[in-house]
Amino acid sequence: MKRYKLISCSIFIREISGLLGDNPNSIFPVFLDLGAHNEPEKLKKLIQKEIDKTESENFDAILLAYGLCGNSLLGVRSNN
Repeated sequence: MKRYKLISCSIFIREISGLLGDNPNSIFPVFLDLGAHNEPEKLKKLIQKEIDKTESENFDAILLAYGLCGNSLLGVRSNN
């Protein structure tokens, strides 16, 4: 069984929650504030901060659930 950290916009809470129970892997979701979309650079920093925090934990991969969101994912990265 794999362990995943899921970082997502809170707009997807309902959809993602519905999928978690049917998944054979362990997925640990973190939902970030929907209001951060109004400031794409702020959202980018929040996502990067969560990725950085996750790297010290024991996960097989980090999953991201975002749409276009002002290109907030451009440049985010994991060192692992």
